[in-house]
Amino acid sequence: MLAFAVSKYKKEKRLVSTENPLFFFSTAVYNTKPLIEIQSTNNTNGRQPIIKPKVVSTHRGIKLAIRWITEAAKKRTEKTMGLRLYLELLNAFDKKGYAFKKKEELHNECSKLSFLKSKFR
Repeated sequence: MLAFAVSKYKKEKRLVSTENPLFFFSTAVYNTKPLIEIQSTNNTNGRQPIIKPKVVSTHRGIKLAIRWITEAAKKRTEKTMGLRLYLELLNAFDKKGYAFKKKEELHNECSKLSFLKSKFR
């Protein structure tokens, strides 16, 4: 479905610099793949949870990136899902759009947590 959307709408909107849809898709996913996420674990006392950044595995990062791209495509207002998906992949390829912003927000939040942990130790 995704490769079809890329090849179908490439001619209608804006041409991508690459002719290979697989390279286009993999670059878009790689640009939105998170490297770290927030993990919450319970304290031994059970009073307050401990929140800390955690490294994301490759498979989970790809899964999250594809999920974020499809969520962003569903929120768009274009007529067909193929067009919405293509435009969101194009935004992810250009390092813009909802999915890329979500990745950046997650990384900023994790860096703030790391800074606060190191500051108050």
